Amino acid sequence: MLLSVASNGAVTPATLDNRTFNHGDSPEVYDYANPPMPFPVYRTEPIIDEDTDIINGGQLWVNRAGRIGFTDIAANLNNDEVSDFEVFIRSSFCEGDPTTLTIAPTARMELGQWDAAAGITNTAQVYVQADATVSIQAQGELYINKDSRFIVQEGGYTEVLSDGLLSAGFGGQVRIEKGGEARIGSGGILRVSQDSKCVVEDGGKLVLEPGAIVQLWDGDAPFGRAVLEVQGELEVQGSIDFSGNGFFDFFQSHILSLTGGIFRIEGRGIGKRFLRLRNNTTLDIGDNTVELLEGLAEYGNYAKISVGQGEAFISNMELKTGGQTAVGLLADGATKIRFVYNEAYGFANAVEAYNTYPANALDFLFFQSGFSDNRNSIWLSNGSNARVWDCHFNGTGTGVNAMLLDELQSVRVDASVIESYNVPTEPEYMTWGAVHVSNVGEYIMSGGELSNNDVGLYCPPGKYVNVTLRGQAEVADNDFYGLHIVEGNREGSNYGLVTMDCARLLNNGLAGIKGQNLILNIDAFINSQTDNLAFARSNHFQRGPNDALWFDICYDGTLAETINAIPAEGNYWGTDHANPEPGGGLYYYALDKTNFGGCGGFPEISLAFGTKASGVPTSCPSGPPTGPHVPPSKDCSGLMATPTEQLGGSFFDAFFAYQDRLEQEELTETTYSLFAAVAQKSNTERGTASDQCKHYIDVARVFVPHTGGQNLQSAGGSPQGIQQRQGLSLSGQPSAFPNPAQDEVAVEWSPGTQFSLRAINAVRPAAVRHPPLAGRQLCRGLVLPALHYRRRAARPSAQSDGAAVRPGVA
Repeated sequence: MLLSVASNGAVTPATLDNRTFNHGDSPEVYDYANPPMPFPVYRTEPIIDEDTDIINGGQLWVNRAGRIGFTDIAANLNNDEVSDFEVFIRSSFCEGDPTTLTIAPTARMELGQWDAAAGITNTAQVYVQADATVSIQAQGELYINKDSRFIVQEGGYTEVLSDGLLSAGFGGQVRIEKGGEARIGSGGILRVSQDSKCVVEDGGKLVLEPGAIVQLWDGDAPFGRAVLEVQGELEVQGSIDFSGNGFFDFFQSHILSLTGGIFRIEGRGIGKRFLRLRNNTTLDIGDNTVELLEGLAEYGNYAKISVGQGEAFISNMELKTGGQTAVGLLADGATKIRFVYNEAYGFANAVEAYNTYPANALDFLFFQSGFSDNRNSIWLSNGSNARVWDCHFNGTGTGVNAMLLDELQSVRVDASVIESYNVPTEPEYMTWGAVHVSNVGEYIMSGGELSNNDVGLYCPPGKYVNVTLRGQAEVADNDFYGLHIVEGNREGSNYGLVTMDCARLLNNGLAGIKGQNLILNIDAFINSQTDNLAFARSNHFQRGPNDALWFDICYDGTLAETINAIPAEGNYWGTDHANPEPGGGLYYYALDKTNFGGCGGFPEISLAFGTKASGVPTSCPSGPPTGPHVPPSKDCSGLMATPTEQLGGSFFDAFFAYQDRLEQEELTETTYSLFAAVAQKSNTERGTASDQCKHYIDVARVFVPHTGGQNLQSAGGSPQGIQQRQGLSLSGQPSAFPNPAQDEVAVEWSPGTQFSLRAINAVRPAAVRHPPLAGRQLCRGLVLPALHYRRRAARPSAQSDGAAVRPGVA
C-alpha cells in the first residue's frame, strides 16, 4: 500500500463489486515540489497477482479513456490519450501462489477502446502468465477491442464456462502461445467477429468441450475475415456448435486431437467458406469421424483431409483447390464414406479411398455430386460395394480420369454422366479410359451417360471386370471405344461378362465394345425373360461413321472355338442399318475366333439376330402381364443327360433372383450360388450343347467360379432357396420397393412373420430403426413422410386386407 501511494498508483482490488476499475496511465506528471492533496492516482499497477473477483455488474477495463483506477472517484486523473497499456496476470510475487481472475455473472472485462467517430483507439495487451487463470463464468464476458490482445502465455490458463463469453471484435485478438491453454466448456462461447482472430500458436492448445459454441462472424460476405487460426493443438472433445461466415484456418504445424471421436462443422451453405487448409497441411481425423456440412472448404497445395478406420460424411459442400496437387478426402480403412450433394474441383484426387468395407451398402456412397478439373475425381482401391448415384463428371483436360477403380466387389453407377475425358496423347487411347477399372467384380451402370470421351471404360490386360449396362444407360459418341476390356475369359473364370439390358451403344468411333474373350449377354429376350417384343427390354445399337463397329472382339481357346453364334434377339440395330446382317462386303462387327493366338479378318462368330425390334426403344418394360418370371422359348437341345427344361429353368430362376436384387440396389452376391446348377456342367457337356445353352453355362460360370465342373465355390452367402417363378423375392424375406426411394417406399411381408425395418436417410448420418412388424401392426412415430407397409399374402390387391396403409392412419 505504501509503495502504491508513493508512486501514486492503484492496484486492482481483490473484489470488484458493482464498481468499475480502469487500468491506465495519466499523461500528467506528479509534482513532487507541490504534492497535491489528496494524492491523485496517476498510474495503475500493470500487474494482477492476487485472486480477483469481478461480481454484481462490476467491470474491469484496461486502457479506456476517462478516469483511471476507480472511475467513480472524481479526484482520479484521466487516461485520455491514444496509447497502449499492458497488464500481466501472474502468480503472487511474494508467495508464488497461483492467481485466479474470475469474471462472475453480469460482470465484464474489456480490453482497449475503439471509437472511430471520436478518433479514439486505445489498445491493451493482457497477458495470462504461468500459474494464472482467467475464469469466465455464466453471463460473464471478456471483450477485446480493436487492435488489442488477450494473450495466454506458457503455463497460463483460460476457461469459458457455460454461458460465459470470450469475444474479440473489430480486429481484436485472442492468442494462445506455446505452453498456454484455453478451454471453451459446454455452452461456453468463443466469439470472433469483424476481422478479428483467435490464434492458437505452435505449441499452444485450445480445447473445445462437447457443446462448446464457436461463433466466427464478419457480416454476410461468403469469405468472412473472422478466423480461428490453428497452428498448435486443437482438441475437440465432441460435437460443437459452430455458426458464422468466418473460418477455421489450419496450418501445417497444427495438431488435431479428437478425444470425442468426431470433428463436425456445419456452415451456411455451398460457396460460404468455413474451412481452409494451408499448403502441405493434413487435417488428420485418424480413426474418428469427420462431418463437413453446408459450406466451402479451401485447400492449399498438397493439402488433404485424412481418415483412417473411421467415418467421413461430407454433404452440401464445395471442395475447392487448384493445381491438381491436393486430395479432398483420403480414407484408408474407413467404415463409412458418404459424399452427397457436393462439388469438387481442382484436385489431384477429389476422393481417394482404400480398404473400405462398410457393413451397410449405403455407407459407401457418392450421391448427386459434381466433379470437374480433377486429375482423378474418385480413386477407390480394395473395397466392397461402392454406389455412385446421380453424379456428374467433367474432364476439362487431357490425361485425367473420372474414376480409378481397383479391387472392388461392386461399383454401381446410377443416373450419372461421365463426359469430356481425353487421352494425354492420341496413341495412348489403347491403354486409357475415362473410367479405369481393374479387378472389379461388377461395374453396373444404370441409366446415365458415358459419352464424348476418347475411351469410355478401360480394363487393362491381366485384370478383370464384369460390366452391366441397364435402364437406358448410354455409351455413346466416344472417339475411339465405348468399352475396352482387354482380356475376358471363357475358360471358366468369373470375369469377362458384358450384359446389356435396355441399354444404348451408339456412334462410338472405332467400336462400341472391344476386347478379348468377352461374354456378350445382349439378348433382350433372355435378359427380359420373355419372347414378346412388347415386353422385351430392347437394346439400341448404332454404328458410328467411317466403318465403325458395334463389337470388335477376339475369341481364342478351346471353349471359344465351339461357339458359332451369340444370342442377340429382340434388339434395335440403328436407323441406318435396320437389317444388320453383313452383306455386300460390309461388316458391322468383328467376332473372330482362333486357336493360334491373334485375331483379324472376317467374322467367324455370328450374331443370332432373330427377331428384331422395329423402333427405337424409349422405355424399359418390367415384364409381361403374367409376371416377370416367364422365360422365353430358348432351346437348350443337345445337352447330354440333362433335361433342357431343368437347365433353362435353373438359369432363369437364378438370373431373376440376381436381377431382383439388382433392381432393388441390394447385394447381388447373395444370389451367386443360385447359378451353381447351371455352372457345374462339364466342358464336355457344354461342348455338345446348342449355342444358346453354351451361353447359359458361360454366364452362370461368371457368377460361380468354376473349373471343368469341379471345385465349385460361391462368391456369395448361403442361398435362401432357389427363387421360384411365382415368388416375390427369396423365401421368407421382406420386399421393399423401390429401394432406395426418394419420396415413398412400399414394404411387403408374409402374414404372421416378423422382421426389423431400418429406414436410412442417405444424406444424413443418422439412421431410424423401428421394431419388428407383424400383420397390420404399424410403426408409430415413424418420421419418413410417406412410408407404406403391405402385408404379403399372394399379391394383395388394393382392396385386400394387405392394402398399403399410411403410418398413423389405421
